[in-house]
Amino acid sequence: MDQPFINCSVCGERNSRFAPECASCGNFLRDKVANIDLFPTLSGLADDPAVTFDRIIFAENKNFTSFLFTFGVLKFFFLGYLISFHFLGLEDDGILLIYGRFMLVLVLTLLLPYLIHAILPSLRGTLLWRDIAAGFSYAMTPVALSALIMIFLEFVIYGSFLFSRNPSPADFKQMFGVIFLLLEAGFLIWTVFLFAVFLGRLTGKTLLSILLSVIFIMLMFGLNLGVINLLSSQNLGIE
Repeated sequence: MDQPFINCSVCGERNSRFAPECASCGNFLRDKVANIDLFPTLSGLADDPAVTFDRIIFAENKNFTSFLFTFGVLKFFFLGYLISFHFLGLEDDGILLIYGRFMLVLVLTLLLPYLIHAILPSLRGTLLWRDIAAGFSYAMTPVALSALIMIFLEFVIYGSFLFSRNPSPADFKQMFGVIFLLLEAGFLIWTVFLFAVFLGRLTGKTLLSILLSVIFIMLMFGLNLGVINLLSSQNLGIE
């Protein structure tokens, strides 16, 4: 794992690996990255995610960050809603209430990059919130792709039965259910891996980054399950 610092080639001063210039002599420590190119970046996340996350962090314009962030959160919200409906007894709610809970989850998830900034004091003064938010968003690329692909396929296969208890989706088309379950697990594992790589670039510590990545995925699920169930129509007294 790379160390989170770099020595200046001119004066030898130790600087944060994310600093654009040497704090001592002002020498440029790295090349500037103007934009994030979507398809080369997506390819890089598969081929060389560590270097790709550096380019995402260094980029002056954080292209496509909002898109990936929104669809990544949407996937966690969708999974949280499925779990709540089939295993936690959540009742059907109106579309406006569902939309309101999703928007609340979206806003609360925006606070998680701040949490990364808070628990890693070495980043203060070298990285901005938007730098961490961009890496956070691109780490959710697998679940964002899952939201675009899997949700559509699941509704095509199961239709309204996806949110039905009698019969439930598990009562028929079980082969598709197994395939979807394996694919969803694969996307989540890939997301955990990318979070670990991203956090590893920030901390320089492998075990800590793995632990933090698992914690953040659990926080994402916990946040969604909490908002969905605590703000249900039953708890809010909405008929």
